[in-house]
Amino acid sequence: MKVPFAVLAVALIAGVPGAEAQTADLRPTWQLKPALTTMGSFDESTDLPFGTTRVEAEEPSPAANVAAGLTFGREAARDSVRGSLFGLVRSPLDGGDRSFFGASRVEATRLFGRKGQLTLTDGFKVQGRPQLEVSDYWGNAATLRGEWGRATGRGFSLQIGDRRRTMSELDLLGFSRQSAGLGLFSRVGGRGRAELSADLQHYSASTATGERLVMGAEFGAITRVGVATVRLAWFQPMSDRRRVVDDVDAARQAIELGDIGRTEFFEILALQGSFGAVLGDAYFLDPLQSDSDEWDFGRRKQVLTGFVSRRLGVDTTAAAFLRLQHKRGPNLLLPEGASDAAPFSDDRFELRSALRHDVGPRLSLLLQGAYVKNWSEIPSLEFFRLLGAFGVQIHF
Repeated sequence: MKVPFAVLAVALIAGVPGAEAQTADLRPTWQLKPALTTMGSFDESTDLPFGTTRVEAEEPSPAANVAAGLTFGREAARDSVRGSLFGLVRSPLDGGDRSFFGASRVEATRLFGRKGQLTLTDGFKVQGRPQLEVSDYWGNAATLRGEWGRATGRGFSLQIGDRRRTMSELDLLGFSRQSAGLGLFSRVGGRGRAELSADLQHYSASTATGERLVMGAEFGAITRVGVATVRLAWFQPMSDRRRVVDDVDAARQAIELGDIGRTEFFEILALQGSFGAVLGDAYFLDPLQSDSDEWDFGRRKQVLTGFVSRRLGVDTTAAAFLRLQHKRGPNLLLPEGASDAAPFSDDRFELRSALRHDVGPRLSLLLQGAYVKNWSEIPSLEFFRLLGAFGVQIHF
């Protein structure tokens, strides 16, 4: 799993002239920021809400959403802790099909030596819909990253990670994945950084196991008014071994999971304005992965992403995220030789935008929209999704 852009922010700040003196003045006190968010939303799409034709269900729209969040942090001279807790209840205006979503994330950083840094990140997500158990889901992702740099701004990093996902009623879509990687980075100018990385991943799932190589290039910059980052990643399968599939019909239908992508939409929106200027816009955003299409083992994938956040005056912040993705390869959910297990390709376009305006120290207005379009050689995977939300966030 790629470390979120917040880690890049910490590294950049550590490399800015005079930052050590400023950091040394920080007192190790905890900061807590609870918030309550209410939003109205609409959801128009043509995809399968749960990635399977066995469940005849729709996502009623419009809906009311209530979310509670707590962001916290502690900054000291040589270490820091940042974290968020988040819970959301979605209640459609038409029907009683409520959904529940929870997430937590903790990031701890420790500086060692003159230019060394160790970062531990752990995140957890859980989702449930009492009326439809098929969507129950939990996932956990942990990463440990060590980074060593020089006064010139150049250096290297090592990282290991573990990612697990479980679905109680769709076992075929669960998996575990371990990774180990190396990165080379260099400072660009006073506020930018470029990095080349390579990760070796091993995965284990109900229908297949194997390895793949993930190669990436990234450039990011932080200024006083905003953040910008561009990433290019190449996922290359190396060795895939199929396992015996007991229920071929179930595997044939469990192709895509769209419901998680919707809850991510609200999660990112509600966490805007959390502890830290960078974390408020990108803390939970990992633009290389999406829970809604992460079961893509055995397929060659290229992903280009861009993220920008900018302050428009003192009280307003705008952010935009763009994702272009191409995948081709076999469907490893099915046994080898099945007619629909042959290699196929699909392409995805995703655009998100958000606007936040602080009315006062205790109240913010939130506006967000998202559009996803998927083209595929498999008709059931062709869809579009349009989401929008408007609400208010109360800070305590």
